[in-house]
Amino acid sequence: MDANRVGITGHSWGGYYSTCALMHAPDTYHAAVSYAPWYDPWSANIYEPYLDLPLKNRAAYEDADIIKQASKVKGRLMILAGTSDDIGTISAMKMTRALIEAGSITNLFWFPRRFTNSQASRKTTF
Repeated sequence: MDANRVGITGHSWGGYYSTCALMHAPDTYHAAVSYAPWYDPWSANIYEPYLDLPLKNRAAYEDADIIKQASKVKGRLMILAGTSDDIGTISAMKMTRALIEAGSITNLFWFPRRFTNSQASRKTTF
């Protein structure tokens, strides 16, 4: 295995965590494909079972908001989002803007009137 070419992929929460891998383990993971990621904890109640309510645990939401930490992303990131992905689409747009402002190497692919799924990522390469 070429340890300088290790990548990771993930869908939904996995998309969030594959991006986190580029932030927290850049010596291991050099590229990531994140499809239908939910980067913004403030925009969806799916975080509440894990972090409690934002008013009760604001610090946890601040830590989970990796959009504000976009400058920590190292390596190459590809984000795939379908326009039918609901909140994930807005979240992907926010993260992409933050990554561009941070100077990260990022690719964003949109799938109009689609949900992103594992089939979409298999057809896309760096």
